[in-house]
Amino acid sequence: MAKIDKTNVKSKKRYVYIFLSLSFFICVFIGLFFVFNQAPEKVALKYFQALENGNFKTAYECISNNDKQMLNYDDFLKKYNFNNKARQIVLSRSSHSVTNIKINGNEAIATVEVYGPDEKILLATMMKEFFPLMMKYAFSENKQQNDEEVEIFIQQKLSEKDIPMSSSSHDMMLVKENNSWKVNLNVKLNMQIDKLKREATDLEKQKKYNEAKNKYLEINSIKSNDIKLQKKIEELDKKIEEQKAKNDYIKKISLNNIKVFDYKEYSFSNSVKALKGSVVNNGSKNLSDVELIVYFYDNKGNIIGETTFHPLVGGFFEGNTVLKPNYVKDFGYKLEKYAPSSWSGKIKVEVIDITFQ
Repeated sequence: MAKIDKTNVKSKKRYVYIFLSLSFFICVFIGLFFVFNQAPEKVALKYFQALENGNFKTAYECISNNDKQMLNYDDFLKKYNFNNKARQIVLSRSSHSVTNIKINGNEAIATVEVYGPDEKILLATMMKEFFPLMMKYAFSENKQQNDEEVEIFIQQKLSEKDIPMSSSSHDMMLVKENNSWKVNLNVKLNMQIDKLKREATDLEKQKKYNEAKNKYLEINSIKSNDIKLQKKIEELDKKIEEQKAKNDYIKKISLNNIKVFDYKEYSFSNSVKALKGSVVNNGSKNLSDVELIVYFYDNKGNIIGETTFHPLVGGFFEGNTVLKPNYVKDFGYKLEKYAPSSWSGKIKVEVIDITFQ
């Protein structure tokens, strides 16, 4: 029976122990290295550094799968204007740093400090120099050439050595997917917000301020703590109050002697349909503007068109542009440009807006 060398066995066991220990520490090191490099702040920086260097495909790979489902790579470039040369120059002259990170489970918020060209000051400066070009383009028919020259002008200004720079900060959302952090652009949510903003803007243009406010409140329920949004809601609250005051005062304005008649500008000209009447201020405030709306009816009594007039600042009859309490202003307008071809000759006129002096 062969004699076992106990010294050799102990030596082999020691080597195995050392090997296993090294393997363990290497695995731990690799794991820590991977985690460190996949930390949310590192992913945020990777995304911005890719944008700064024009590596948009790398930037695209940093965004979440939900964002990629909403945007393919070409859509990504188009939505954020990354194909624009001027935009690329701005990014290349910018630097980004993460100043704070808050992690809550599979979500994180990175506060990103941006130092780059001050676009507001640059725009104001460029507009002064751009004015001669605008005059040139006003009489040019080659739109494509004009656009190219404008683009070159902007690129040159952005590429100058000494341009105004500024710092700003904003929060970036990140989300953990399959144990990896990704930039969360919230594309789907932002599309919903953009849609609500467009609807709110259209309603505001129609002076439907309550409906517009409701759209912004819906946005606020999705995206709270937005200072600009809060200011917009406050602005609409003021408009709602002003509109109520106007609507109450409009009840004190009367329209008298409204009539459609045949109007001849000259004795030898053909007659055209025209509107005349008078507006009376029965209230106690001076008015600098009164807006009338004229509805056109067909033979079946359906409204088929409309137009608006401002009797204090135009029409057949000149006079004071301020309608004082108890004052009367006569007005008259030709209707041929505004009435539909199937108009029956019947109209309805209402006061829809006023401006207090």
